[in-house]
Amino acid sequence: EGCARFSYFRWISRGPTTWRRSQLSSGISSNVTSSPRIMDTASMPTSGRFHRAAEVTARVESAIANGADVVIFPGYHYGAALVTLMDRYPDVRFIALDMGEGDLTTDYVNYAHPAANTACITFAEEQAGFLAGYAAVYENYYDFGFLGGMPVPAVQRYGAGFIQGVNCAAEEIGTFARVKYNYTNTFYATPEATALATNWYSDRTDIIMACGGSLYGSVVEAAEATGKLVIGTDTDLSQVSHNVMISAVKDLGAAACHVLDALMVGDWVVNIGNAIGFTGTVTA
Repeated sequence: EGCARFSYFRWISRGPTTWRRSQLSSGISSNVTSSPRIMDTASMPTSGRFHRAAEVTARVESAIANGADVVIFPGYHYGAALVTLMDRYPDVRFIALDMGEGDLTTDYVNYAHPAANTACITFAEEQAGFLAGYAAVYENYYDFGFLGGMPVPAVQRYGAGFIQGVNCAAEEIGTFARVKYNYTNTFYATPEATALATNWYSDRTDIIMACGGSLYGSVVEAAEATGKLVIGTDTDLSQVSHNVMISAVKDLGAAACHVLDALMVGDWVVNIGNAIGFTGTVTA
C-alpha cells in the first residue's frame, strides 16, 4: 500500500540536425495476458475533475462487475473517483499512475490515505528536468524560460530540476545562464500564454521548457513564429514540431508494468511497501 516515487525516465533529445536517444534506465517489460483482468481508464473523461468522478466510478464498477480485478488510473484527474473505489472494492487492485496522496480528495479539503489495495506512483520529475537543462547548456544555449501550467508539485519539481541543471552545467563550463520562470495557472494553450512565450523569445530567450498538459501548444506556436526552441515534458513532443529540441518523458507504461510484474508474482505489499525497484521514500 502507499505511494512510491518511480525513477524511470526516457530522455528523448533532438538537436538541430541530428537525433539522439538515451534511455536513462533499463526497460521493463511484462507478459501479462488474461490474468489478472486489467482495466485501463485512459479513455475516460478527465475534464471537470469532481463532477466527472461519478461517471468514472460507474464505468469502473461496470468493469469490475465484468471481472476486472486490476484498474489502472493514468493521472491525477481520477483521484476523486479512486477515493470512493479503493474502499468499496478491497479485493480489486488499483494502480494510480502520476497520482500522489495529495490527489486523493473530492474537495481539496479532506484527503484520503491510499488503501492497502492501492499503489500511488509518482515520478521524480526533478531528475528529468535537471537532465534537460543540463544538456541544453552543453548544446551552447544559455538563455532559458520555464513556463509551467498550474503550480502543482509535479510541475514545480520539473521547474526546480530544470533550473538546477542549467546552473550546474553553466558552472562547469564557467559561463552565465539565465532562466525566466512563470506559471499560467492553466494546463491549456491560451493566447495569453502564446503572447508571454513570444515576449520571452523576443527578449533573447533561446529555449522554453513547456510544462503542463497541452500548454506546450502555446510555446510551440511562439517558437515556430520566432525560430526558437522548445523543451517538452511528460510525453515525447518531437512529432509535434521540428522546434522541439528535447522531451523529458515520463514512462507511465513502464511504471505500470513494473507494478503489474510485482503483482503477478505476489509481491504487491513487498514491492510497494518496501520500495523495491523504486527511488525515494514510500509512505505506507
